[in-house]
Amino acid sequence: MTGAPDPAGFGPSARVDCVIGKALPTVWEVFVPVYLPDLFPKAKGPIPPVVDVQDQTGRWDEVGQTRTVVLGDGNTAREEITYSAPSGGQTAETLAEFAYTVSGFTGPFSWLVKSAHGRWVFTAQSGETQVVWTYGFRATNLLSRSLVTLLATTFWRAYMRDGLGHFKALAERG
Repeated sequence: MTGAPDPAGFGPSARVDCVIGKALPTVWEVFVPVYLPDLFPKAKGPIPPVVDVQDQTGRWDEVGQTRTVVLGDGNTAREEITYSAPSGGQTAETLAEFAYTVSGFTGPFSWLVKSAHGRWVFTAQSGETQVVWTYGFRATNLLSRSLVTLLATTFWRAYMRDGLGHFKALAERG
């Protein structure tokens, strides 16, 4: 049982996962300070790369912290941490969890999405770590929900898969 709500409950969603060949505490220590442009350096269809993160202070691991994500097309969104339980915070170093809300979208995406909700769950497995990343979108209306569903299941899932692949490479370097 995890502490943050399942993002799939908010609306159209996508999920990706992988196993990283490092222990959970090492993976968490790479995750917390990770720089988003390192994870999302390329566009995926209509989804632009992340080119900068602004207004972040300190480590990215405390509930209530916010930052602005700047995309390659000049648009922005605001991220806020809603849940953070590092290794040992739940079941003696077998689980860590991180959840956040994205809102304040600028540009065309603001017409489609009210907010997005992400959750990363890290589970220790014999010296390795399973990572599951789920992302759900709250559409602005019923009409936009269909388009958001299409975006989430095609382009966004591929974007997530690429980002998780970049994260896995960073984490395995330690």
